[in-house]
Amino acid sequence: MDVPRWTTERTHQRSRLARSSWSAGGLLLAALATGGCLESQDSGKPSRRLSPQSRTYLSGIPLPAGFKLVDKLSDDQASGGMRMARHTYAGSAEARAVSDFYIEQMPLHGWTLVSRMTVKGPMSLRFENKDESATIDIRPGSFGRASVQVYVMPFSRSSTEQPSRRPVP
Repeated sequence: MDVPRWTTERTHQRSRLARSSWSAGGLLLAALATGGCLESQDSGKPSRRLSPQSRTYLSGIPLPAGFKLVDKLSDDQASGGMRMARHTYAGSAEARAVSDFYIEQMPLHGWTLVSRMTVKGPMSLRFENKDESATIDIRPGSFGRASVQVYVMPFSRSSTEQPSRRPVP
């Protein structure tokens, strides 16, 4: 028995319509779950303020509450009072809020912001203290999530050379 062609086309149209309504409903649900914020980072609106975790993975490097270490993308080592680390964290927050968090929190731990850069979404912040440099790369994700890569390296300068203390606008 042959099914008329118009019947199968109508079934496919209903199926596509159901999928597109489900996608729109899923987007609405995601917006509600993230506090109703699906705005652009360049909207000029203030970002949500993040608070620091009480437990950090790297001494002297704050971490926004709710962010978790991604073990398979992280490594660190320490020897002779020097350390090197490359840690990746993931959590629920807008990238701009994460950037604001580090700009606010790092100076409280003895770090000075020496540069910041944003290129088509990802952000990079570079901090220095008397012994180390810390680069924090922030990448926006989907549905209000972000990933943070923290690189900590010792300086290779002489003991009399001071870190740059240029204020960053």
